[in-house]
Amino acid sequence: MKRAGHDPDIGPKYKVFQNTLTGEVWCTGDYRMQEPEDGKPGDWELVADWFHHRPDLPFPLGAYLVPRGLKRGQRVYLEDLIEDVPVAYWNQGDSNRLTACAAVWNGDDFALEQFEAPPEMIG
Repeated sequence: MKRAGHDPDIGPKYKVFQNTLTGEVWCTGDYRMQEPEDGKPGDWELVADWFHHRPDLPFPLGAYLVPRGLKRGQRVYLEDLIEDVPVAYWNQGDSNRLTACAAVWNGDDFALEQFEAPPEMIG
């Protein structure tokens, strides 16, 4: 038996841009593309530089949809966290991740609110 690990250099390659005005996301696998051809230079920001993706594994990027009117310091509830936040461990080596959490918008990202993780389970 062998472990079938993920080699980060196998699979199609991508880099991802986001339009600074509209929020539209665009990705390419072409080394010649510096940014999308539509729009003015500078309208697009690189959000993920070259990475490989294996179709048999989950796509390695995610994003929250943020309402335009959300104000800095506003508290929200994220129902499907992108981040892997471990919350429970078993002495057998298993663990669970937090799937939802209250958070505060800081203008650039969500700061997850503190939560009390359950104690380690034995059994």
